[in-house]
Amino acid sequence: MHEMAITIALVDVLNEEIERAGGGRLVDVVLTVGGLGALEPGALSACFETVVEGTALEGARLSVRRLPIRIHCRGCRADGICDEHFRCLDCGGTDLVVLGSEPMRVESMTMTK
Repeated sequence: MHEMAITIALVDVLNEEIERAGGGRLVDVVLTVGGLGALEPGALSACFETVVEGTALEGARLSVRRLPIRIHCRGCRADGICDEHFRCLDCGGTDLVVLGSEPMRVESMTMTK
């Protein structure tokens, strides 16, 4: 389960950001993951709860948003995003070229002093 290793690295980054901000308590963090990443949002959330248990981050809430995959449809020539079944949202076609996906990143953090 690579979600655990990623979560451990995420917690390290969050702790560094809290220290850089002069301390405080993390309340909420929003993480975005690209649609091409093999990351399961539910597994990330479960790993987060486990990793932060007994630490200063315990009680913080992790929200994970999966971002869509950008595609070009050869059928209708539309550029856009595909659905979870890799079909063009414009025509329903499946002859797609993947243009990309966003990397994982911390979108926002909410802290209290």
